[in-house]
Parts: sequence; structure tokens; C-alpha cells
Amino acid sequence: MLRRRSRPSSQLQLRCHVEERDSLLCKIERASQRLHLLRGANVFNDAFKIWHDGPFGTISGFRLGRTSEVPVEWDEINAAWGQAVLLLHTMSQARGEGRVVEATAALKVD
Repeated sequence: MLRRRSRPSSQLQLRCHVEERDSLLCKIERASQRLHLLRGANVFNDAFKIWHDGPFGTISGFRLGRTSEVPVEWDEINAAWGQAVLLLHTMSQARGEGRVVEATAALKVD
């Protein structure tokens, strides 16, 4: 009689373990799919939108220059270059390479 009682108990334990294993495998599959999706994402594209506006390159909506026909305010140009420096700094930190050094009107990357 003792064997009969242990068999249902063993089968119940086995069923519980199988269900737990299946649940974990499902979670691993979902996590793997999410990881694959995240590996394709590029945070730099979201943080620093680089495009153009007529003859000007833009970064985060700020124009990177001016012409005699289109006088862009210096505050906007400075903001654009600040965004460019921030992007370079962020990229160098992400790669663990070099650092951006401010040198008054010039920019130097070590």
C-alpha cells in the first residue's frame, strides 16, 4: 500500500516539475525575443536625431551653420555643436574609448 500512495505523489511531483519547466522555457523564449528586439534598437537614433534642413545639417532640430541667405542665430548653432559634442562623448563612453576634451573654441578627442 505504501507504494500506491508514493506513486500518485511521485506523479504529481513530476507533473509539477514538468509544468514549472515548461513555464520557465516559455519565459526564456519571451526574454530571448525581447533581447533580439532590443539588440536591434539604437538609442543614439532616438536621443540625437541627425538630419538636414535645406543646406544645413541638423542635430536634435538645431542647425549646424549659417549662410548669408539664411542667418541662423548663434545660440542655435552653439546648441547644435553642443549636441554634437554630447553625442561624441556618449559614443566614446559607450565604447570605453577615449574622452572628449573641451579646449575653448576647439574640440579635441583623446
